Formats: sequence, C-alpha cells, structure tokens
Amino acid sequence: MVQSRVVCVLAGAALSALVLGGCAGGDPGVAQTPSPSASASAAASASPSAEPTPTPSPASAAGPAVNIPVPEKPALADENSVEGLEAFTEWWFELLNYAQATNDFEPLWAVTDKGCKTCTNFEDFVQASYSDEGWIAGGDVKVQSFDSTLEPTVDGTIDSYVSTTQAALTVYGQKGAPKEYFDAYSEPRVGLAISAHESGTWRMYDYGDITVSND
Repeated sequence: MVQSRVVCVLAGAALSALVLGGCAGGDPGVAQTPSPSASASAAASASPSAEPTPTPSPASAAGPAVNIPVPEKPALADENSVEGLEAFTEWWFELLNYAQATNDFEPLWAVTDKGCKTCTNFEDFVQASYSDEGWIAGGDVKVQSFDSTLEPTVDGTIDSYVSTTQAALTVYGQKGAPKEYFDAYSEPRVGLAISAHESGTWRMYDYGDITVSND
C-alpha cells in the first residue's frame, strides 16, 4: 500500500537544508463597591513607579535575543476543527521560532510529542549553535497557507499540508563572528504536519517533507 510519510529533516532554521483570569466571588446580580484597601492597591498598581515590561530585543550581530516573550496560545487553538487546527499549527511555528531565538524548548515540547524526530534534529542544531557562547539571528518561519480535511489516518492522527517561507539565518560564534549562513526562501514550500486532538487540545507529532513509499 502506498503511504505518505514525513522525512524528519527539519534542522535549525534551514528547513530547506535539513528539512509552538479569575472570577470574583459574591452575588453576580449585586454591584460591589471596592474597599478602600482595594482602591489603594489598584492605584498603586497603576502608578508610574510600577516596573515596566522589559523591551524585547531580537538577535543581531551585536548579540543574542533578549526579553523575547513566549508566544501566547490563541483561544481557537484548542478547538477540534479545521480552524482550530490551523490556529494551533500557526502557533506551533511561533513556538518553533521562539525556541530558535532563545534556545528555550520547553514551550515547544509542551505541545509536541517526544517522538518527533524532526523536532529533535531541530533542537540539536539550535543547541549546538548556542554552545560556546554562540547564538542564532533571523530564520523565522512563517505559515503562508494551511490545508486539512480533518480526516483521521489509520493511526488516529490528522494530516495537514502547510506551506511556509523562511527568513535568512546566521549562526554567530563568540564576539559575533559569523559561523554559518542559510539563505532565505521566499517561495513557499509545502510540508506535512501530523497532529492529534487529545484531552481537549492539539498536539504536534511530526513535521517535515513528504515522500511516498510502497510499504
């Protein structure tokens, strides 16, 4: 039987080369007046003396990225629908970009199966790039189109076809010396994303190029 399979060739930024409020108590029908202490606390929190949020700074030849926030999960990303899977997949690539920019893989692995060989290859590349005081600049992957029928495969996962583009990437070594460079690709390339909706949320199982075998 002919089956589509993913080639686990995503590594670092070079996808082409080696192709993530509380509820107040009380009667909801009765308006509640804030206590003096609550009002004072609110005023204090709004005062100019409150510590500002650190400004994100992307990586460059001058140094690695700093203060990069973890991408927020879209509310739609948990929905078991084509729209929900698309939102999750776009967010997953944002987590991929975040991991590449910060060498922090915890958010990405939190929504990715540990058996994702593509992701392991990617992590190995990034960690090697950050070793010995190195860092990565650029290389963000952007989703250009998404397509899925939401039909489960024989193993219960969902196949999605995702076209992406990618910015140029530079790996810097100590003191900003360029070590590796990967060209951007502006022509969208299509890959296969394998996901599953589990316990009310989506999980990525693998992503990569598509090959056909006669197994």
